[in-house]
Amino acid sequence: MRYLFLVVFTLTSMILIHDSASAEPQVCTVPIGRAVQVQAASENARSLDTSWTTTDEKVAQVFADGFTIGISPGQALLELRTGKHGEVVETFEINVGEIANPTIELDTVKQFKDNHRFKTSDGRECYGSELNARQPQATGTVSNRMVNPNPLPGAPLEWLVKKESAVVDGTGSLIGYVAPRNEVYGIIYSSKFNHGMLKIIGDRPHVYGFGTLIKCDDSLDDTLSGQEKRVSAWIALEDIIQIDEFVERLDPGTGVLPSLPCYSKRHLITGGNPEDYLTDEGTPLSIVSNVNIGAQPEHYLTRPTGTVNIVYCVPGFGLGGHGVDSFHLSNKPFFRRAIGVRAFTMPTFYPKGHPLEGKMADPTMTFLYGSVEVKNSHKIFGWVAQEALDSTENCVPAPTTN
Repeated sequence: MRYLFLVVFTLTSMILIHDSASAEPQVCTVPIGRAVQVQAASENARSLDTSWTTTDEKVAQVFADGFTIGISPGQALLELRTGKHGEVVETFEINVGEIANPTIELDTVKQFKDNHRFKTSDGRECYGSELNARQPQATGTVSNRMVNPNPLPGAPLEWLVKKESAVVDGTGSLIGYVAPRNEVYGIIYSSKFNHGMLKIIGDRPHVYGFGTLIKCDDSLDDTLSGQEKRVSAWIALEDIIQIDEFVERLDPGTGVLPSLPCYSKRHLITGGNPEDYLTDEGTPLSIVSNVNIGAQPEHYLTRPTGTVNIVYCVPGFGLGGHGVDSFHLSNKPFFRRAIGVRAFTMPTFYPKGHPLEGKMADPTMTFLYGSVEVKNSHKIFGWVAQEALDSTENCVPAPTTN
């Protein structure tokens, strides 16, 4: 098998619908958090000034050009309307099913004891395991971030959001609000967004904002109230100003990793101690050999906002290392390791400006693949730093290579 799960999880397709409102509507099933694009079959309908509506936004939401996202299990009708009276000219039936995340078996995953580079049959770059790979690169992305077709000057990856948009963790707990930034062209509220990342939180689709500047709320940690921090977490899709252009480029599901059988032992994610990865002078070490990038071990431990990031691939291989979810530690997320999936122990390096700049330091960081489980969220699979767990003494050993 070569990334069979990518076929399962990537569900953005175009469906042509009937030419008449009186005809029986075509039917399609879409999982929660995935998308299909429906399009009128009639050239006449496509030439009209039309808009799509849904009969139940709690089941499915439809956007410009027929892009439709599954919200919760159930059935809804999409209606193509035209004219000032909103006459229905065509219909399409959407059945929304459960989240598409079936468990695959370990023997379908290609992995090695060393970290050599290889490619999958679809050309994706991997190191040591098919689970440690670069996310499929889509047109209009840079380093897995979505490029804005109408960007701000000098900021092609920034997307404007509504003033003080809420930023939440993967359970919906409020972390803070997008903070204003004073740029040469004025005060803006914006974020960068990971391609393929969409999660239904509280019956609303959310997208994963990267390094968003926020003003912290006091609901989870009153010591942070009002402080400005950066966090990677979730922002409601409806808060994006250019929502139609955004949805066209999102391709929900391409950022999802596969489920595998896991050990029963659960480890509380505590976030570890970022101070374990400082130089004697108190400067953070680097987790990658190119110390100019600024990637640090503390990025995979407790963040300044009290959150911990679950990542798509292991840092240090130049694969992107972006998050797939973020949980506040107060929500007590647990980790269960996937059975038989190898671990990666990665070196650290002295940071830029240090007398030993670029040289390997003593501390290492080990990354484990498995399931993160927390109340008010479905299971999330990805890589977690072993050093962020409460105890490792009961973790089942697996091949580990520097």
